[in-house]
Amino acid sequence: MKNSFSPFKVRKIDPADPAFQDATKHGLALAGDNRAMAKFSEGLGGGQTLFHLAPGVGKAVSAYQHWLFHEFIPAVKLRNYNEVLPREMARYKDEIASGKMTEDDVKYLTAEEVNYHYGHLNYTLIGRNPTVQHIIRAATLAPDFMEANLKNFGLDAKGFYSKHGREATYGLLLTAAVLGAAAKIANAIIDPDGDPHFEKPFSIVHNGKVYSLRNEASDLANLIMTPWKYTMGRVSPLASSLIEAATGRNYRGEKVTDLEVVRDIATKAIPISMRAIPALSRLADPDKTTSAWENFMSSNGITVSRDSPINQVYPLIQKWKSKSGEPVDRGTYPQSPYLPIRYALEDGDKEKAKKEILRAADSKQNMQKLLNGFKESVFRNWTGSAAGDAKFKASLTTPVDKAILANGEAARKRVWQSFLEAWKEVAPELQAKYREKAASKAAQ
Repeated sequence: MKNSFSPFKVRKIDPADPAFQDATKHGLALAGDNRAMAKFSEGLGGGQTLFHLAPGVGKAVSAYQHWLFHEFIPAVKLRNYNEVLPREMARYKDEIASGKMTEDDVKYLTAEEVNYHYGHLNYTLIGRNPTVQHIIRAATLAPDFMEANLKNFGLDAKGFYSKHGREATYGLLLTAAVLGAAAKIANAIIDPDGDPHFEKPFSIVHNGKVYSLRNEASDLANLIMTPWKYTMGRVSPLASSLIEAATGRNYRGEKVTDLEVVRDIATKAIPISMRAIPALSRLADPDKTTSAWENFMSSNGITVSRDSPINQVYPLIQKWKSKSGEPVDRGTYPQSPYLPIRYALEDGDKEKAKKEILRAADSKQNMQKLLNGFKESVFRNWTGSAAGDAKFKASLTTPVDKAILANGEAARKRVWQSFLEAWKEVAPELQAKYREKAASKAAQ
């Protein structure tokens, strides 16, 4: 939704304001669905968390969330409606003059567009059967906002050929242009090689991590590029668990065992905003590939993912397998017990890598098995076999694809060299740990 006002100059809503009364009369939803709001606020770090229970902090957190979701966002929404309405009146002036539409009709359309853009649908006007709405609530994570998001995408598409939705389309294009340009400029500045990372249109890539601010343009891109992940991230924990159990695939599309399905179901009960707590973070993310800070950022609307040169090779492999008729196997989750070590080394965090090496020692019989196991995990065949690797490499024809593979192989070598450096430093502690294990076993 296109707007030019500053969110820092939004005034508090006055129920006695005629503009407020007229907007709500024509369908602008400012109070919202309380249950949907609770779920939405949980996704942005809200809900009842330990912060609410902390003395001296809980009241402040609750007050902030009440201001944000019940005062600030509704005020922004009303301000946006008041700014968009004159443009919509001008857009439909011919229809109003001919009698095909009335000013009230335009106000209803404008309220609908703003509701779709911000969420808080007006279910009274929609007139949906309550039973159907209860089913939708049980099946989706935040039904109000998910439905509004999808309907807003529909308006974005409709605006290309119809006046109804034109405002939403302009807003989407403006958002995509501004955020896309800002991300590309930032990437070109901070990347050592000046790479703007066009393959990630709305994200900033830095030190092996991808940072993305939630917005309608990036949401639409994710829906198009990764529909399975987009869907699984928006259905309810119950629905996603049933889908995972029925398909044998997790939210990333990877194969999972029955035991891993049970584990995933259990960890979904952990609120997003509490996953920054170390113990809960380890439980929710057994491979521990995200930090507490990254979990905190994700719970507040900034998604953090990994930009690993090694991982970038696998989409090429999946594409090659699909085209060549090779069996496509997405692997089993977790991918490898050595994954936290590799990610720490890719991040250049030697201290964390040493801790993860010591942690991995708990499941390995001796140092040699641990050393050999990590090396095999790093240099395993890309496709699962040497013959497959040869065919895959021969299939790469574009300079871009060849560069991706070359970068992935170079990254493997860097990881192995970094591992050997960390290994030398942690070897004495490892030896002591294995001697202690051997002594404990002998004493039993």
